[in-house]
Amino acid sequence: MEGKVKKLIKQLNSNLKLYEEPEYKITEKSEKGGEHLYIVHNLDAEMEDGGVYFGDMNNVIYNNQYALMGFLVDSIVNIKFEDKVTTIMFRSNSIAIEFVG
Repeated sequence: MEGKVKKLIKQLNSNLKLYEEPEYKITEKSEKGGEHLYIVHNLDAEMEDGGVYFGDMNNVIYNNQYALMGFLVDSIVNIKFEDKVTTIMFRSNSIAIEFVG
């Protein structure tokens, strides 16, 4: 799974270089909490000590304590890469990261 996480990080970094303020629509779905949709700019991520941590320009993720803030690589079941949407799947929830532009 680490390879897929690195691919996702590389994708986010490349968008930061290509676009002035890349925008993403994030959809978090969980069995308990339902669905949360929010927009972030300049999304970036890093992998450290078995965890993946995300941040954004306006600290939307951190300030709202969204699931995208951080999780263990081992908790990921799969990462699906589609056209403009990358979906990180866990056992009972998922996070879709859609590149808007």
